Amino acid sequence: MKQIIYLTAILALLLGACKKNESGKEIDPEVIKPLITSIQPKDPIPGDLVTITGSGFGTVAADVKVAIGTQVMALLSVKPNEITFRLPEGVTEAALTLAIKELIASNTDPQGANIKPKPVTAATPTFTALSPSSGKAGDIVTLTGTNFSTVLQENIVQFTGALSGAPVNAVVKTATSTTITVEVPSGAVTGLVNISVKNTFATLIAGFNGTFTINSSGIGNGKGTLALIEEIKANAYAMATDDDGNIYLTSTSSGENLMKISPAGKILKTYANTEYKTTGHVAGLCNDKNGVVWLIHGNSRSTAKIYKIVRGNDKPVFVRDVNADLIGYNQYSSLSIPLTDMAVDSEANVFYVDNQYDLYKIDANGVQTKYFESDELPVNKTKRVNISDISIDRNDNIYVGGGNQFYNLATLYKISPEKVVTELVYNDSHGYADGVLAQAKFERIYNVEVNADGTELYIGDVNYLRKVNLSTLQVTTAAGTGKAPSLVTVNGQIKVNGEGPALEVTTAPSRLSLSEKTSTLYIKHLNDSLLQSFKY
Repeated sequence: MKQIIYLTAILALLLGACKKNESGKEIDPEVIKPLITSIQPKDPIPGDLVTITGSGFGTVAADVKVAIGTQVMALLSVKPNEITFRLPEGVTEAALTLAIKELIASNTDPQGANIKPKPVTAATPTFTALSPSSGKAGDIVTLTGTNFSTVLQENIVQFTGALSGAPVNAVVKTATSTTITVEVPSGAVTGLVNISVKNTFATLIAGFNGTFTINSSGIGNGKGTLALIEEIKANAYAMATDDDGNIYLTSTSSGENLMKISPAGKILKTYANTEYKTTGHVAGLCNDKNGVVWLIHGNSRSTAKIYKIVRGNDKPVFVRDVNADLIGYNQYSSLSIPLTDMAVDSEANVFYVDNQYDLYKIDANGVQTKYFESDELPVNKTKRVNISDISIDRNDNIYVGGGNQFYNLATLYKISPEKVVTELVYNDSHGYADGVLAQAKFERIYNVEVNADGTELYIGDVNYLRKVNLSTLQVTTAAGTGKAPSLVTVNGQIKVNGEGPALEVTTAPSRLSLSEKTSTLYIKHLNDSLLQSFKY
């Protein structure tokens, strides 16, 4: 009897669980549809916690799928009324969708379901120190700060450059979050160092100016030597040197006495007019970048000839005639002092400055043409510049030094083989200051002498020998105290005080000449018999 009652109870329970509609058909139990009421934040950055609030979520993570666009999120927690996850990298703007057992949730959030991720904002880097704070190109410098990248290429370090202050990138050697080591780049000048990390510039801490000072060693580390040539009793109007460091000088204004002098100051030879095919005097003298000495000899342009003196042969060798087919040529003019400003390019074209301060060219056939008028210089549109000296590098760039005392001008120009003129120096007030070429000051630019590679230029200034590094456009004083060296008598012989690296330069260097094979610069001075040489 008890068994019958028990079975009847179970059957009643089973029958009660099945609901039927009015037609008598059974229906499923009611399903609760998930609902989203809030999603926060709507603009997370990667790594931020995102919370979905609502109902009907359940507690089984495997039943839940959250996606932003097509990208499925990894869930942190699932509760009946709350779901959380962290926004991963790479998510783009899209609507958030939620499904519980594939049943799509409805959304009543007033702000909608659109998620707009924000990019990660990198911490601003700071720049707190650099060590050392001075040096030269090629030196390794350590920069200290915060929030640097450990990926080398994400750190950009720039030094101030010589060309109008344009930045010059340094090579980054190592990088941690707090230090960067770099190599000082060629072309850097004294100025601010900038650090950029992932396109964000580092800020300088208070009291730190971020300046790196470029050191320059001047002309060189060799011992400067002074030689007094007593036989030279007058001004030197032209000077050249050969590959052995021998010096060639014309000692009078008419140029009759061309002398060859050893590096030690001994006169080896005085040239006679009988050694030339022409009568007259040496009107122009220079050496090319191969150590060959060139000269113009004659009485006038119409009778002048070009000669050269090669190593191992002291006799002038005839090269070619000079043809005086010049527009506006004054037939009564003689070969005069301005023709001593002479140079030879890599194709053996001869350039010289005439007494109107225009630049002429004599080609391989001896034909003269007016190569460049001084009026073409930019400054001559307003003020007259007198060309004082020219020099040519191996790439045939012509460097033109000059000025005008009446206008207090000191100028230096570069003329490329294509005749592109670049202004390197324009001082309209005399002065003295080293530094970046555009800001340096010169009293006068009497002479210019460029090395073969076109990387260094030497300038004869009043009481100073100046050096221009044409790679960095930095000006330094190579020698000079602003005072003339004193002459003393020792054991009956005249000597010069001031020998050594701190070479003194007397008043107004009148000629400069480089002997690159012997790394010597020779300096001849105006109004005295002093000839100086300097190892660079």
